[in-house]
Amino acid sequence: MGADALKLMAIWRVDAPARPVLDLIDAFVALAHGAGSIAVVEGIVRGRDGVSRDAFLTATAAMARSADLYKAQPPIAGGTDDASVTALARDVSDALDCPWVVLSTGVPEERFPGVVAAACRGGASGFLAGRAIWGAAVGAADPATVLAGRSLE
Repeated sequence: MGADALKLMAIWRVDAPARPVLDLIDAFVALAHGAGSIAVVEGIVRGRDGVSRDAFLTATAAMARSADLYKAQPPIAGGTDDASVTALARDVSDALDCPWVVLSTGVPEERFPGVVAAACRGGASGFLAGRAIWGAAVGAADPATVLAGRSLE
């Protein structure tokens, strides 16, 4: 179909075995590379009682290990202030062998630009637009206006 990249969203549960998630990611990366495509892995880390900084970092490093590009949750597991986001982003950058970007959900919309900027200071390559950017256009009476206004902003 002419795609240059394929993306997989994988969910890592801190209270569940990691092997099935890692096997899924390995199979996906092999499929993408076999098709001559870039393998983008989007990792979601979940825990019943939240996710610690160490659990976030461990899961992120494991899920990104064979990806060409990793799409990470905003690095807020260590705190939401700019310094904490940048510090965790630095640790993510140090742990990964591939470039990474921030996915567009997980923080309030008004806070997202600041979180992305702080993550980029820590080594993120930017963000990859997702539902937080275009979601408001779905079901809108005039989706083009929403995309040209709120989404573009």
